[in-house]
Amino acid sequence: MTGLPCSGKSTLAVAIARSVEASGARVVVLDGDVLRCTVSSDLGYGEADRITQATRVVALAQAALADGHHCVIAATISPYLSARAAARVALGPAFVELHVDTPAEVCARRDVKGQWARARAGELADFTGVSAPYEPPETAELTVHTECEGVAEAAERVASFIVARLG
Repeated sequence: MTGLPCSGKSTLAVAIARSVEASGARVVVLDGDVLRCTVSSDLGYGEADRITQATRVVALAQAALADGHHCVIAATISPYLSARAAARVALGPAFVELHVDTPAEVCARRDVKGQWARARAGELADFTGVSAPYEPPETAELTVHTECEGVAEAAERVASFIVARLG
């Protein structure tokens, strides 16, 4: 999953995981915010560190798949096309790109931490969508528009897609 900060990735990931698990599949969610506090706590938010974060997410996804998980949902900003392309190559047919396409203004309104406002005031450097780039997917397999599609509805649609791919 890729999208701007506060686009709804984490909320949607949890809902999708529950729906996929209901089919009997083993699912793990890799949440970018959680990873930033654990395995990637040593990283900043510049381009090189964001690419390192993406590489670590791929490695964790590969480990989870090798451990018998049927589905790994990675909910990260992942702002660079090149990093997502590398993930697609590394994960092969297991990779599905889901774009959580939420306008910046909607994301800013949802931001309970006030990060969008701080970034727009120049207080946060390298904030995706304000002072750092976000390269939206060109060919995502799935897109969710959270400003007009409810979480439950979107999660069911995405989960159905995943369960069908799991066979």
